[in-house]
Amino acid sequence: SIKSDNLNALMFFILVLCLIILFVTSIYPILLMQKTNVSNGRNAFINIFSKPGRNNLNSKGNYRNSLVVVQFIFGIILIISAVIVNKQMQFIHHKNLGFNKELLVIIENPFEYPMDQRYLNFKQRLEKCPQIMMVSAGEDVPGNLINNWGNGIGLVSVDHGYLTTLKADFIEGRDFREGEGDKDCIIINEKLLKLLKEEHPDGELPEIPFNNKSYRIIGVVRDMEFGTIHYDAKPVLFFLRDSYDYSRNILVKLSSGNISDGLSIIRQEWKMIAPHWPIEYYFMDDQFETNYKKEEQTSKAVNTLTIVALFLCCLGLYGLVLFSIHGRIKEIGIRKVNGAKSMELLFMLNMEFVRWVFLSFAIASPIAWFVMHKWLENFVYKTNIRWWDFALAGIVAFIISIITVSWQSWRAATRNPVESLRYE
Repeated sequence: SIKSDNLNALMFFILVLCLIILFVTSIYPILLMQKTNVSNGRNAFINIFSKPGRNNLNSKGNYRNSLVVVQFIFGIILIISAVIVNKQMQFIHHKNLGFNKELLVIIENPFEYPMDQRYLNFKQRLEKCPQIMMVSAGEDVPGNLINNWGNGIGLVSVDHGYLTTLKADFIEGRDFREGEGDKDCIIINEKLLKLLKEEHPDGELPEIPFNNKSYRIIGVVRDMEFGTIHYDAKPVLFFLRDSYDYSRNILVKLSSGNISDGLSIIRQEWKMIAPHWPIEYYFMDDQFETNYKKEEQTSKAVNTLTIVALFLCCLGLYGLVLFSIHGRIKEIGIRKVNGAKSMELLFMLNMEFVRWVFLSFAIASPIAWFVMHKWLENFVYKTNIRWWDFALAGIVAFIISIITVSWQSWRAATRNPVESLRYE
């Protein structure tokens, strides 16, 4: 939908903007470090921030702290986004569809006379093959939108065995049986059952009138996904064929075994009964993958952006730690001479940066929640945003900061204090 595309584009724009800002703030310290050759002494470091009329020490500290906060705000936003986007994709892939889409081939029956006879001949030939488990047909199939509607109810014309071939999940009742006994019967889905119970709270379900006659309900199936997860479940009823439209989509359930042999049989038999019509078919699970192609692309893009963001966070923090430690080498030496232990110095140097990571987390979390909440509005059925999604992002950011800072902090804390005091 247009709304879905706009929200996807907006989210992607925000995440890319985060990455660009993160890149600038991360690479800048490294460029400064190369330009001023920090290893030559602290004077070069201090001169970077020298401005007339300002306290150099406070200026450089504020600058460094601001960079840490900005880097991790955008880094944490990307981490939280990756967590929630991947949760939604897992939710999509594991959502109960109300039927089994595996090993199900959908063949498009050409909309040309004799449509129904072509299907019946094809079905008769396929049912003799051991590679084929079941064959049926329907005007519409899950994964596609329903074409026929009446009074807000989706009307799906089917052949016998349609729901059995789909392995639809029956809540109660049964599928249509061969013969004429079920011609005046229908099967409904959960959504329609709920509406009928609201209108008839006494518990007795009425016969449903359409096509100029009344139909008796013989079964109820779980809501099946006609369309995509972006749409709410609609009330649907299934009725036995009353025109050639019912055979528009031929459903073939393959036996679990060699799929290529089953497809070869299908193509061979189709050529025998419809030599003038090239066969067009697809697997049901492929159709669902196609329906969520945009979401898959979004997931991959967010994951890639997050990996790059983590690298940039490490890179930028590494440069800022070098700046900080080189400006405090004499201080570290004096503390060691006065009895400070290496672990105490390591803790001191780490906490200087870690506290700003926690501040970044506090700022980034509501921003990330807002962005992902808007993105999830694309979906009627969606995962929930939980506090542990944010906790996971915070833990990842904390670990990254600890590892990055500790490497340089440990080298400075364990350095010979005599060397530190000689440092110029």
